[in-house]
Amino acid sequence: LYGGLGPGLAATAASGFVGEALFVPPYGSPIPPSAAEAVRLAVFLVAGGAFSWVVHLRNRAIDDLQAQRNALVDAQTRLVNRERRLTEVLEAAPSAMLVSDPAGRILLVNRQAERIFGHARDDLLGLRIEDLVPENVRERHAGLRQSYLAAPTARPMGAGRELLARRRDGSTFPVEVGLNPLGGDGRGDGRGEILVSVVDITQRLAAEAALLDTERQFRVLFEWAPVAFYVVEPRTGRFLGCNAKGAAQLGYTVDEIERMSIADINARHGPDVLPGMLKGIAHGAPLHVETVHRDKAGELHDVLVSAHAMDVQG
Repeated sequence: LYGGLGPGLAATAASGFVGEALFVPPYGSPIPPSAAEAVRLAVFLVAGGAFSWVVHLRNRAIDDLQAQRNALVDAQTRLVNRERRLTEVLEAAPSAMLVSDPAGRILLVNRQAERIFGHARDDLLGLRIEDLVPENVRERHAGLRQSYLAAPTARPMGAGRELLARRRDGSTFPVEVGLNPLGGDGRGDGRGEILVSVVDITQRLAAEAALLDTERQFRVLFEWAPVAFYVVEPRTGRFLGCNAKGAAQLGYTVDEIERMSIADINARHGPDVLPGMLKGIAHGAPLHVETVHRDKAGELHDVLVSAHAMDVQG
């Protein structure tokens, strides 16, 4: 009301003396004409000063409350923004993401979690993490979860072991699981909430199995083919391997062949020609050439060589 304690006191004093000068005879003098008038002026000044002090305290309390309210609103806004960003990150993740509390109850999930587990979002919320693993390992999983909470760190779960998850229909599927305590220092923030990422690796394992089967079939064909096969490193011309027919044709063992190079057996094309031939093969140009090979006994054999580049390192 007065614009502050100082201005309020000044206005009170001015009002008292101006009133004394204008309304109390003899007019024109701010000095009280009697002791009674002096007491009344003093009472007015004290009362006005007290009122100014009370108003000052009230205004300061209002300012403090407003500052606290603004700080609370700012904190709530930051919290809402943080939760919104976390939700956006979870939803954008390509793998299933879940947030669980210390008791293992699921607090947050993304749409990928709904997809791979076959549960609606509302059904997942409130379930325990153990509800998403096969029944025969639930008790053990709960114990492992408690052990993890004692010293939480960001790490994969069950490294080197096969992990299975359970869908709503009871079927199981292989997964990779990552654990990350929620907290700025990577060790959690004391609330015990854990961010869990789950990747369904069914298709990857099937692809790996198919690749192994293909490699196995190739190995059988390579080893038992009725013609000689050699695998050569194109930059050096050294042999990386050969089949039984290739070793027998030259009179060497497979181990002996793998310590040799093309230059050791080629009796027609010397070091001035072989590097160019190998370079062409390495760049994808197939080679079909008649040449002469020398076997371990020194005998020469006319041969037809067909070569092309292939990736044997995967």
